[in-house]
Amino acid sequence: MKPYFVLIFFIAAASLILQTSCTSLNTEAECLKSGKEHYEKEQYDKAIRDYTRAIELKPDSAEAYKERGNAYSELKQNDKAIQDYTTAIKLKPDYAKAFYNRALSYFELVQYDKAIQDFTKAIELKPDDVEAIYLRSRAYYKVQLYEKAIQDCSKAIGLDRNFAKAYYARGFVYDKLKQYDKAISDCSMAIILKPDIIVAYLVRGNTYAHLKQYNNAVQDCSKAIELDRNFAEAYYIRGLIYSEQAQYDKAVRDYSKAIELNADYAVAYRERGLAYQNQKQYDKAIQDYSKAIELKPDEEKYSLRGGAYFYMEQYDKSIQDYSKSIELKPGGKKYFIRGAITLI
Repeated sequence: MKPYFVLIFFIAAASLILQTSCTSLNTEAECLKSGKEHYEKEQYDKAIRDYTRAIELKPDSAEAYKERGNAYSELKQNDKAIQDYTTAIKLKPDYAKAFYNRALSYFELVQYDKAIQDFTKAIELKPDDVEAIYLRSRAYYKVQLYEKAIQDCSKAIGLDRNFAKAYYARGFVYDKLKQYDKAISDCSMAIILKPDIIVAYLVRGNTYAHLKQYNNAVQDCSKAIELDRNFAEAYYIRGLIYSEQAQYDKAVRDYSKAIELNADYAVAYRERGLAYQNQKQYDKAIQDYSKAIELKPDEEKYSLRGGAYFYMEQYDKSIQDYSKSIELKPGGKKYFIRGAITLI
């Protein structure tokens, strides 16, 4: 068989398969069923194709739009997901799940105010939806409405006393508000209810560190790492705890592991740079500060690198970094430091 005949054969076969899996479905129900089967197999493109066919067959199918939105969401195409959820809501204004899912997409896009609005609507339509209440608490936290976040967590706990995530989330807010005893109590309850809830160990460990109970803090971070060896943030936070105790070798190891797991972890580079600087390894400190600046520039990182250049007696570079830091955020002692360096 000549090559172009082989090519034509495969194109025809592929076309036939496409038609069989999509256009041969003759009812909305068949398309929805096929789409859900593909969705469960994580074949999201095929699921989208099936849901699109369902919409062609029944343009007012709110369920088809909602389900296609879910598939787009899994592909991180949140704008398309929001469009589909919005259409589903227009077709069915009391569609609680569509409001809930659209809220999730807004959350992913860091549009927390819109997420709060949609979670609120979903809760109005389904008042006992503890997951929606819990997630709204997270959105409230993101916009620094801490008391509302606590209220939502408490409401979720009132509806389900065994809802571990709500305890951990409330503990997280209490830690932020420096109500450390309450934070530890809530995280401990979350761990009792769900011993493998990694984030509860991490939050409680961070709270212990605030109280300078470093052994407890290290134990909790180590437990989080035991549960998930690839949890970069656990290594980072344990590194911070080691740094506070001036155990810089251990801190560097943990920051390095966090960076190995997440090469774009800007704050881990910054903190490792500080650990190196405290060990007077200024070359390594500058390398890490430079990487942190490359990933996420801000006035603090320029100041830190300026200090490292100063200790290496590279005064021109030090002045440049302090000047950049002042440009990004005027004020503070940086003017005086820069002025003092110019006199050297």
